[in-house]
Amino acid sequence: MELDLTKCTGCCACANGCPVQAITMREDKDGFIYPYINSDSCIECGKCKRICDGRYKKYTDDFVARSFAVWSQDKDIRYESTSGGAFSEFAKEILSQGGVVAGAAYDENNGVEHVIIDAADKLSVIRQSKYVQCNSKNIYKQIKDIVVQGRLTLFCGTPCQVAALRSYLDKEYENLIYMDFICLGVNSPKALKAWLTEVETEEKCRVNRVWFKYKKYGWRRSPLCTRLDLDNGKQKIYFDKDNKFMRGYIHYHLYIRPSCTHCAFKGLDHGTDVMLADFWGLQSADDNGTSLVIVNSKKGNQLFEKIKENLYSREEDFSRSVLGNPAFRESAILSKYSRDFLCSLDSMGFNKAYEKYARDPLAVRFKNIIKGCLKAGKRIFRK
Repeated sequence: MELDLTKCTGCCACANGCPVQAITMREDKDGFIYPYINSDSCIECGKCKRICDGRYKKYTDDFVARSFAVWSQDKDIRYESTSGGAFSEFAKEILSQGGVVAGAAYDENNGVEHVIIDAADKLSVIRQSKYVQCNSKNIYKQIKDIVVQGRLTLFCGTPCQVAALRSYLDKEYENLIYMDFICLGVNSPKALKAWLTEVETEEKCRVNRVWFKYKKYGWRRSPLCTRLDLDNGKQKIYFDKDNKFMRGYIHYHLYIRPSCTHCAFKGLDHGTDVMLADFWGLQSADDNGTSLVIVNSKKGNQLFEKIKENLYSREEDFSRSVLGNPAFRESAILSKYSRDFLCSLDSMGFNKAYEKYARDPLAVRFKNIIKGCLKAGKRIFRK
């Protein structure tokens, strides 16, 4: 049995679905995981291919999607969250009903994997965006075991992971809520590890916490602000030009997974109940963080109504609400230097590779020069 690896998102659904455990996920030289099929164990049943192809099913609902500007009224939750804290409020409601929540968490080596929590005091481990590919491992099997028992479950992942779980289950469960987020693309764990390794070498101390989008300078500037906590109690804050990891992701797309450049899971028809994002472009909001919540089904709407008392929320025009998030409909364009960068990490490390390959395409450079000239002209004209 062969799978089309050019479309592989590393979702792990094929490995979860194999009835004889003939598929393992292995890391390639760029740090991304892909399925490996043991031909001696494979029984040629075709289930892995059916699950893989099933991810592309389109889901329709008579519910018309609604969008909201949202933030938690709990100031601590809002500050600790990537945007406005909407995810935490959804998760708290599920947990208060005796349910479970699946989300992305750091492991002991600052890798990212899916875990399941069953109590509110564990919520902090799956809060905040991680900006690196999450290894789902056997999460789909775990989710199935739980929902079959009738327990309320919230699964949060990338759009491709939501589509993968739906395909793996191949059945609707009223007690399962799918949540994802507007995704620019998932980064190579190899790149994050290389960056953190250089920080640890310089500081002579282990990084025990990564806090992306740290709000020290406000929410609007948070995408380029990362806080690293060290074992010795010290904190390192990387901001703007010093934050090479996030600049390499946001500005240069140096280490995004290749399949993310032709993502088949944009929009809302891949089966999500609720989609989250930062509500960029909302002029009336303060600078503490605002979530964009897109409710996409009756089930998602029912859950949203239950948490409204814990939120500031205002319904917004749907078409305008996604304007600040072009990744809602558009795939990222991978840097032509991506492979060279990732291969160079082994020999020169993160910072030297970044200095060599973090370049804008010529068209972007020319555009930036024109912008600079226009700004300079305006300043001269004002004088």
